[in-house]
Order: sequence, then structure tokens, then C-alpha cells
Amino acid sequence: MVSKELFDEVVGLSLFRNLTDEQLGAVLKTARVAELPEMALVISSQQIESTVYMLLSGMVEVILDGETISTLKEKGEFFGEMSIIDFSARTAEVTAITPVRLLVLDLADLDSLEPEMRDDVLARFYRTFSEKLVRRLRAANEEIVRLKKTSGTKA
Repeated sequence: MVSKELFDEVVGLSLFRNLTDEQLGAVLKTARVAELPEMALVISSQQIESTVYMLLSGMVEVILDGETISTLKEKGEFFGEMSIIDFSARTAEVTAITPVRLLVLDLADLDSLEPEMRDDVLARFYRTFSEKLVRRLRAANEEIVRLKKTSGTKA
């Protein structure tokens, strides 16, 4: 049973904005809420898993090769989607920099849904993942151009 409080807390957040209430309720039945202390390791690099995390409160850092590449602090921001798209090991680690509350969603658990609903939900999730990755790629391209202009290197 999904609590009304959790449903109301996440309805309309980016990952769920395109789901019907019925779909969201079904997805939330497969999810769990995790509360972790400051400095807790949320994701280890090199893990292979099908879990996406959504920030409900607190802040996390995404660290790649010892460098912080992103700080997530907005309710509804999600992470862990890259390894789901290409079925590869995690490339970064994510650490809580404050106590955090996360919605943990293992996409493998969606297999418990009726197949038509599961396929529709996954298609909507992948669309949202793709939109996020395109925004990141555009920002990375702009940064590459900026760095090349700064260093005098031609593209």
C-alpha cells in the first residue's frame, strides 16, 4: 500500500510528471524510501545495478575520478540513470553531504507490473532520462568550446 503522503510528495516531480495516477501508484508500490546520514555512500562506482535514486531532501555530491562534478540539492532530482540506459557499471560515486531522504526505485522490480503498464512506464522513464542526458551533453559541449577558446585550441 502506498501512503497518500508519499504519493502527494512525489506526484509531479520530473521523473513522474508524465505518469498517470494509476501508474505512479503502481511504481511507488515497488519503491522504498531510504534515509541516510551525512557522508553516507549512496552509489559506489563500478557497481552494476538497475536502481535510480530520487532526492526527496538533503544534498548529495556526484564524484568522478576524485572530482565533484555535480551537487544535487533540489527535491525531485534523480541520479543513477546512466547505467540503466547502457547496462554498464556505474562510473561515478554519489555521497550524501547532508542527511538525505531518497526514493529508491529498482527498475527490475517493475517486472511485477502488468506488462502493458510496465512497458508504458519504462518508455516514459527512458524519455525523461534522455531529456536529462541531452541537457548534460549540451552543457558539456558548451564547456568544451569554452575551454578550447580559452586555451586557443581549434575545435
